[in-house]
Amino acid sequence: MPNKNAPAGFKVVGDFAGAVTEQTRQYFIPATDATATFVGDIVKLTGESNADGVPIVTTVTAVSDVPVGVVVGFLADPDNLKLRHRPASTARYALIVDNPQVVMEVQATGATGTGAPGSNVQISLAVAGSAVTGQSGEQVDSATIATTATHGFKIVGFPQRVDNDIASNNAKVLVQFNRHQFANQVAGV
Repeated sequence: MPNKNAPAGFKVVGDFAGAVTEQTRQYFIPATDATATFVGDIVKLTGESNADGVPIVTTVTAVSDVPVGVVVGFLADPDNLKLRHRPASTARYALIVDNPQVVMEVQATGATGTGAPGSNVQISLAVAGSAVTGQSGEQVDSATIATTATHGFKIVGFPQRVDNDIASNNAKVLVQFNRHQFANQVAGV
């Protein structure tokens, strides 16, 4: 049975300690950021903070960007309580899971094959998020699965569900950060 093509960005499912926690930290995305941000987007630090000392992040826009975490929500906008994402060029506080050991479920752009666990993979930035659902459209690029150390994510397995055929396109995979701004392998921003 073919997999449903339904990218929804990165969804936190646990960590290597076995917990399914979504401990978040508050980050800020300023109005000067012209890229919309969605739940499930991978973000990186800019190296700056706002006037209150809250670190500023922006959406990862290149495979060479080093992530700091995944957006799992936003503080409520009192002017629009139904707003589920951050529209471009608006200021908003984001809730981000920034644990380097977090495990996330994400859709792959194509088939992954059974040899993928332990391999590294790059983010695919080709699909836009949805302003209706607030969900990200980010995926991992199955064509980049390799042992390349600089790839952003490590495949740790597959969700074991009847609706996930790993031999077919759009398979869901479990990944962790291979490169992270709070981990030892990367210094600076």
